[in-house]
Amino acid sequence: MPATRERQGVNGNQRLSGEHHSPPPKVRHQRATDNGGYWAALALLLGLLVPVLGFVAIWMGFSAHDARKDASKAAKAVSSGSAMPGMDMSSGGGLQSFAGQGPANVDVLAKKHVAMDATLPPAPSGPVARVHLVLVDKTISIAPGVNYRA
Repeated sequence: MPATRERQGVNGNQRLSGEHHSPPPKVRHQRATDNGGYWAALALLLGLLVPVLGFVAIWMGFSAHDARKDASKAAKAVSSGSAMPGMDMSSGGGLQSFAGQGPANVDVLAKKHVAMDATLPPAPSGPVARVHLVLVDKTISIAPGVNYRA
């Protein structure tokens, strides 16, 4: 009688040859989180921004130093009286205020003043309005010795 092979194992889970096979490992899917491009762009922008801001800070420092130097030079010139050579600034001449001043007969002039009628004629009907403007150049005295061309 020929020899028969016996089954090894319980419930027939193993092969007759005795090889053991484990189930394949589970495949884990990774999320697509490739942020390398964003980090590269950020590094590039910061690499450009840092030198520019450094240059601006140095320029502002030099500007502040020059402004301080100019301000102290102007203060010394004013205190010594040589701010504007040829100008007599000691008496304040020419800086007289005319606020609140007027002619002696201001009441009479105000009563004589006749107001202009400011009512407008009615607008012409139709899609086109023809207008004739008259321009007048006048010189008005707004203060003693001060004229205004209107």
